[in-house]
Amino acid sequence: MFVCLDNKNRSGLCKAFGITQSNMSYARYWSEIIERVRDAVWWNAPRPSDSEGEEIWLGRTAFLDALYYEE
Repeated sequence: MFVCLDNKNRSGLCKAFGITQSNMSYARYWSEIIERVRDAVWWNAPRPSDSEGEEIWLGRTAFLDALYYEE
């Protein structure tokens, strides 16, 4: 699992997860973002049986980047 965290989405992701942007480290990224995503209901939803639903389900973490991306 990977969630992109860069200058274009950092503000939105940190705000959504209620964490500070400063001093982001790999350990903080993992515990404050990745582990929270893994605990989310939408992450643990069963894999859909239809092909369109499955395609969306497979890209669900990439959606976070698109959702919080700021030009």
